[in-house]
Amino acid sequence: MKLIRHTINPVLKPNILNEWESLNVFNCGVVHHADLFHLFYRAQGPDYVSRIGYAVSADGINFNRFQDPLLSPVDEWETRG
Repeated sequence: MKLIRHTINPVLKPNILNEWESLNVFNCGVVHHADLFHLFYRAQGPDYVSRIGYAVSADGINFNRFQDPLLSPVDEWETRG
């Protein structure tokens, strides 16, 4: 399998409408299952707390994000990654 970087890069950018992911979006991982692309990503808002977001796509380029993080830290030591 040869992977090729898409010309629309990055496909996911910070979303200023959701404070928890308004500063950084990085460390994405994608799984293709049941004809959908499931994308998990690490995001930060102005508090620099890392949270895990989820987005889904039919074409692997245009993703629909969940508005709330999938995972958020519980303890203080978990807040940076």
